[in-house]
Order: sequence, then C-alpha cells, then structure tokens
Amino acid sequence: MSRRCLYGAPAAAPRLLPVPDWSELTPINLRHTLESQVSSIIGDGLRLQEAAALYFRTVHSWLPILSEARYNARLASVRVKIGATPANFNLLTLCMSLVCEEPVAADINESTRSLYASLKGFVTLFETMGTNSLETLQSRILLTMFEIGHAFYPSSYISAATNIRAAFSLGISPLCEDSLTVYRDPQKAQEARNSWYAILIMDRWEFTFETDFRTNYARTTFRGSYVSLENGQVPSARTPMVKPLASI
Repeated sequence: MSRRCLYGAPAAAPRLLPVPDWSELTPINLRHTLESQVSSIIGDGLRLQEAAALYFRTVHSWLPILSEARYNARLASVRVKIGATPANFNLLTLCMSLVCEEPVAADINESTRSLYASLKGFVTLFETMGTNSLETLQSRILLTMFEIGHAFYPSSYISAATNIRAAFSLGISPLCEDSLTVYRDPQKAQEARNSWYAILIMDRWEFTFETDFRTNYARTTFRGSYVSLENGQVPSARTPMVKPLASI
C-alpha cells in the first residue's frame, strides 16, 4: 500500500513481416521505392547537396572510392527530372547518408538501424533480380564499412568476403591490370580500381581479427597502386590521408 504501482509493458504481439511479391519486383518499382526513400530520409534539392557535401568532406577523405565531380554531375542531371534517377544511384546515395550517421549516446538509434536493415534488403533485391553495377558494389563497400565501424558481427565478416565475388562478377579483380578495359570512362575506371583496394583492405582487416590464416587472394601481389581521384597521381609518403580527395 501507499506505493506507486508499476506495471510491466505488455509483450508486443507478433506481427508478420512483409514478404516481397515476385510480380512486384520490377526495375520500375525498385527505382520508385528507392527514390521515395531518398526524398523522405535525406530530402531533395539543397538537402541532398548538403548530404553529399558532408560525405565527401568526411568519409571520402579516408575512403576515396567515389569521384566527387562525377557524382555531383550525375546528381545534378538526374534530379532535374523526377522519376528518372537510376535505382543503383539512389541506393548509393542512401548508403552515403548512412555512413555519415553519428551514434547518439554511444549507440545507434533505431532509425539508423532501420535504414541499415532496409539497405541490406535492397542490395539483396538487386542481387535477386540479377542486377549488379559499380554503384551497387560501392554501396556494398559502404555498408561493410558501416558494419565494421559499429562492430556488426558476423555481418561485417560475411559482407567483406561477399564484396570480392561481387567485384569479380563485374570484372574488377587483381587479374585485370587495366580497369579501362572494363570501364571506358577514366574516372569510373579509377573508381573501380580504388573500390577494389577498399575491398581488399576490409577483407584483410576482418581476417586479421577473425582467423589466423590468409586466403590466396589476400596474398596476391598487386602491380597497381592507390591513385588519388584528385589529380591521378600516386600519393607520396608525405601525403596526409586526412586530406579530402576530390575527383579529377
């Protein structure tokens, strides 16, 4: 008596999760859904430009897998006409926004976790529909980086290995000495080359902490080298890695 009554929260009733209908998994529906996600989560116009600027000012300075000039040029062209943005470009934009999210009180809030889960699902949908592209691969890389940074295990461990196969399917591998044979655009070719090095670094990081051995591809000797997307030159030992690397 004379005590405050405390009642435990009732257990949430189980709910059925939405199951994709194969007849609705069309490129048009996927593009429309992702475009709606960009508008609702990031915004349009100035907010979209600010989100891109934040990414290139922060994450891009130490993970230069995108060409800033090429991305901004595509962003300016595709946002002119609503409904014309490629689905893989919208996926990449959302992943860029995800990796810029900061923890709240040393934890990831539910909205960020929900965005992460939905993006992982979209990547699977792309794969299920037989679609793969450089933008999708770059989205995978950003998702893996997010998982590693926030200690999402075993997701990060699995993703790091999956990215290698995804790159191989695009013809991006250490066996391809010149990425220009895969992509005619020099900027896109350099993005592919830098993306492969990012995949390799992440895979080696995961193997360093998870196993005591290296696979054959992790021991492969590479003739290429990291090239700045800013000036096309190999950075010297004195080049600060925190310097933002703009594209050519």
